[in-house]
Amino acid sequence: MSTKILFCFDGCDPEPMAIDHEHSASKYGQGVLMRTGGEPIMIDGAEFKRDVEVFGASIIVGDDATATAVRNILATAATGCGGAVKVVGDNYYAFDMYK
Repeated sequence: MSTKILFCFDGCDPEPMAIDHEHSASKYGQGVLMRTGGEPIMIDGAEFKRDVEVFGASIIVGDDATATAVRNILATAATGCGGAVKVVGDNYYAFDMYK
């Protein structure tokens, strides 16, 4: 699974993210999604939905397996924000377009 995950807002620099499987808020072993650009901040499905609607946020990942894990953690099937999790493929140069 790819470890490259970026959290993006329109007009802002992307922020790295990571899946933390050891976090106390992790349910069913799927982990939690953490913004890691500074002090680690957990993001949940409701917060991500708000960020998508208000700020045009998206999360970009390198592969389908990582996208599926992120969508499951954020419960995008319930929030309708699955399209805001985007796969750019194994070519990590594609991540540069979000800088």
